[in-house]
Amino acid sequence: MAYTRAAGAIDKALKRALDHHRVGRFAEAEALYLEIVAADPAHADATHLLGLVALQRGDPVRAIALIERADELAPSNPVFLANLGDAYQKLDCPERARECCEQALELKPDFPAARINLGNALASLGHRDAAEECFRTVLAADPSLDLARLNLGLLRLLRGDYATGLPLYEARLGRANSGIGDTGRLLAKLRAVPRWRGESLQGKRVLVWTEQGLGDSVMMMRYLKPLKERGADVLTVLCEAALARMMGGVPEVDAVFSDTAGKDWRRRFDFHVPMLSLPLAFDTRLETIPAPVPYLAVPDDLRSKWARKVEPLQAPRVGLAWAGGKKTATDARRSIALASFAPLLKQRGISFVSLQKGPEASQLASARSGITDWMDDCDDLLETAALISQLDLVISVDTVIAHVAGALGKPVWLLNRKESEWRWMLDRADSPWYPTMRIFRQQHAGWSEVIQALGTAIESELAPHRKGGPGGWLGNLFRRG
Repeated sequence: MAYTRAAGAIDKALKRALDHHRVGRFAEAEALYLEIVAADPAHADATHLLGLVALQRGDPVRAIALIERADELAPSNPVFLANLGDAYQKLDCPERARECCEQALELKPDFPAARINLGNALASLGHRDAAEECFRTVLAADPSLDLARLNLGLLRLLRGDYATGLPLYEARLGRANSGIGDTGRLLAKLRAVPRWRGESLQGKRVLVWTEQGLGDSVMMMRYLKPLKERGADVLTVLCEAALARMMGGVPEVDAVFSDTAGKDWRRRFDFHVPMLSLPLAFDTRLETIPAPVPYLAVPDDLRSKWARKVEPLQAPRVGLAWAGGKKTATDARRSIALASFAPLLKQRGISFVSLQKGPEASQLASARSGITDWMDDCDDLLETAALISQLDLVISVDTVIAHVAGALGKPVWLLNRKESEWRWMLDRADSPWYPTMRIFRQQHAGWSEVIQALGTAIESELAPHRKGGPGGWLGNLFRRG
């Protein structure tokens, strides 16, 4: 449809676009915004909203270009500046994000979105007290704002304050955060089924459903046994297909499914619980995390299959995962180019094995690294776990591979970005979630210092084994740095 410059026609188109936008029909909204801008290139609102769609679809570069254009067309709009700050934050430019949000607040001091975005930028810059103050200021004015509650909760969890953080973390399931995506649709289907919040489950049928990333789900699998021990008669897990065999192998799980079509939720379950709500339901604190490992088991046939595959490789056999999935906005900050590991890969006497899935696995072709790659044979996470079970050490960025290795009780060295993530907390070289984990943390932007520290650790702790020296190298892998 072609629009004239008539204000009435453009207003109607903008209203239709906003209706699509509010319920997550981004393609339809974007098409209408584009038609408006084609008819009126100086339409600042449509240009800004195009940028917002780009941001919500995970393209902060395009979002910045569009929102900055909108700001040129209509300067000093606090909404434009707040969203521009959000886009810069997602592009890992927190200082620029801070500037944009502070400008927005100069124009509109009581603008909660700008103050929340400012808090996120301050947290990334390491100013966590100031970030908390931003979120608390917003909540003092309006305690119902889920995004401020969630972000404050994440900061408290990062600091190990589970008593405060876990209840606030439930704000992720508020409409403003879970929205109209898969989580929102599932919550709508489960509206008639009570949420489990820690009460007795004697004789009850319980549905546990996964959310967020695969690593989160593997991390929370530790709660399935204690959940069954609460008396659940039937324990069912709804999860991604990649996790189905792994979940089905947990002795306490009675049924697993990945497709929600045709399910009679009201009759089938007495309670449901999102997987990342289990720590709260069990009133978890740092000292009460269910941490015995392994809590993930690999079937004997798969273990034998991969034992035969890796047998020709010289020990020590070290698995490597260098990139996370693209679903999260933090992927660019947590992932590392394979080429950065070149100094480590040149060390003789170590067999490196790829544990990388996805587009980043293509980096193997140009790395000339000599890394063994069997990931095409790993169709799901249980197969990957079977491979990991035959390795001596796993080195991984913050992705599901680190969780699988930790759940298996394998030595795992996690390469963690400076701002960290709530479960890895701050300034620790160990993890209360995984006793066999050692954390190598960024102290500054970039990964060179971390790779250097990693190389030093490999040389000092694997070298005795490579050179035929005395045993004990495996025990060294568990040392806390």
